[in-house]
Amino acid sequence: MIKNLLIIGLTFFQFYVLAQNFSVTYGFPEVTTLTGQTDPSNTPMASGLYFNSFNSFGTSLNPNASARFSFTGWPVGANNADNNYGNYGAVLSPTIYYEVTIKVDAGYRLDLSVLNFDIRRSGTGARTYCVRSSFDNFNSNLAAVTGTNSNLEIIPGDIFFWKYDSISTNNDQKGSRINFSSAYSSIADSLTLRFYAWNSESNGGSFSMDNVNFIGTISQALSLSNKEEKFASKEKMCMYPNPCSTGKLIVDLQDDVLKIDLFSAAHQIIELAFNKIGQGKTEVDLSELAPGVYNLRLLTQNKTVSKKLVITD
Repeated sequence: MIKNLLIIGLTFFQFYVLAQNFSVTYGFPEVTTLTGQTDPSNTPMASGLYFNSFNSFGTSLNPNASARFSFTGWPVGANNADNNYGNYGAVLSPTIYYEVTIKVDAGYRLDLSVLNFDIRRSGTGARTYCVRSSFDNFNSNLAAVTGTNSNLEIIPGDIFFWKYDSISTNNDQKGSRINFSSAYSSIADSLTLRFYAWNSESNGGSFSMDNVNFIGTISQALSLSNKEEKFASKEKMCMYPNPCSTGKLIVDLQDDVLKIDLFSAAHQIIELAFNKIGQGKTEVDLSELAPGVYNLRLLTQNKTVSKKLVITD
């Protein structure tokens, strides 16, 4: 029995030894009043993780402000200048929300610790909001904290409440925070979060987010079980020529490619143009890139795959 416990302990140690803390932030710098319901800005980066763009569902078709994620069309239920939560009549709508997904690369594990974000509302905007996750199919609110900001309050049920209608709506209210439980440790695939808002004072009232900050740890495996090695082998892609001097790269992943990114040594992210050429192969255009060493990352419907790429003269 003691021997078996020792083996289990060693296996666990091997699997999680390469751990790195990360802190990434969505700042929405490319959002304008014409950019639609998907944030066009470059997404944050962290080794072993792929952060999708923020999307808005059920709200206005375009943002009502720039350089932040701000939309109208939230459920109406609050009264102008009324700070009594008990008088509000709206409820959360499961079809109106902001959404973002974090994908974990094969061979990595994500421990998510904290989510911080700033909020703002227009003069008739949403007064209540919450965060839910795909772990329970978006059925319950995550543990909410507001810190020292007295303009915000937590209502029973982990509901954030903009407490003072009279305060300026031109400034961000900082301090909205989610503390993730141990259930958000060792995430091996993906996690989707949704941000719901309601109790607006009018349909034209907005709910705005900025400086959305994720903090956690990403761990890389040194060894895999037989089952995991078999799974990982399916994730490998063939790409040629590598090194590449032709301006065209062929990638064989046997899966439908949705997006291809390239990461430079200077940590710049470049989205590449590509064409499907049949038999599971995709042709990638490298003609505008300078020689150097890059990390190529492909996103499919079910996975994210990365591999080093060398571009020569």
